Formats: sequence, C-alpha cells, structure tokens
Amino acid sequence: MRQRIAGMAVGLLLASAGGAEAASWAWGCQGQLSAPDQTAIFTRYQLVVLEGKRPPIAPTKLIDDSALKPLIGDDVPGYDPDNVNDGLAKSIVFTRDAPAKSRITLTEQSSRRLSHTAKLVCGRDEVTDTFRKVYRYVRDNEPPRTLTMTCIEYTLSTRGGRKGCD
Repeated sequence: MRQRIAGMAVGLLLASAGGAEAASWAWGCQGQLSAPDQTAIFTRYQLVVLEGKRPPIAPTKLIDDSALKPLIGDDVPGYDPDNVNDGLAKSIVFTRDAPAKSRITLTEQSSRRLSHTAKLVCGRDEVTDTFRKVYRYVRDNEPPRTLTMTCIEYTLSTRGGRKGCD
C-alpha cells in the first residue's frame, strides 16, 4: 500500500512539473606541442593531434560537441576519452580504436584560472571558466612531452524550480 501511495505521489509530481530542461556541461582545451610541431585540441568527446602550428580556435567554439568533426579524417585520427564524465580531471586518457590502436595520456602538472564568469540566464546558472593548464603528454611509447593548453569549462544548470523566461 505504501509503495502504491509513493508511486502515485511521484506520478503527480512528474505530471505537475513544467517543461524540463537538461543541464549542460562542456569543456575543451588547445595547445602546441614542440619537436615536432603539432597542435593538440580536445573536447569532452574527442581529441585530435594536428601536424604543424595552427591558429587557435576561439575557446567558446571548443564547447560545441561537433567542434572537432571537420578536423578529423583519414589522415587525422580522432581519439575518444575513456570517460566523458571526468571533466578536466588530473589525468585524462584518450584511446583510438582504429586498426592501429593508440593511447594518449594527459596528466595535469599545473593549472591556473584565467577568468570566471557566472550569470543567471532565464532562471538557469551559466558559469564559464578559462584556465591555463600544463599537462604531461604521453603517446604510446614516445618520450613524455610538456603541453601547455588554454582550456574552457562551461556549465548551464537546470532551472531547479526557478521561474524562467516563458
């Protein structure tokens, strides 16, 4: 009987809830490797290492899920993170499951916040942080290298019962 009452209560709460909006969490980094010159860029869902120096991508474009898709092709393989929900963790592992398996591990050596903005957007909290991070970059059996990156982390919360812009 208690389960039935609890089930009806949950059903009423769900039925009375307004339009649900999902929260958003995204991040991305870009930096230059030396010897040989390479550009490393990663987002929550992918990492690419491009040959040669490239002009930087605007940090706000790195939070788009499809930011790296135009860069990935037959000659530029993409690496997938082992866990997309780790955020900008102290250690991030990316794996390529192509016929020639490969792994890149980034281990944070230092981090400094460059900027922080927080604002209320239609009843939702929007927070954007930018960082300068130094990683130890290890690719398969290559010697470790130092990689300095500019990173962005973006969150947009749910309304959490607050009034929106409706």
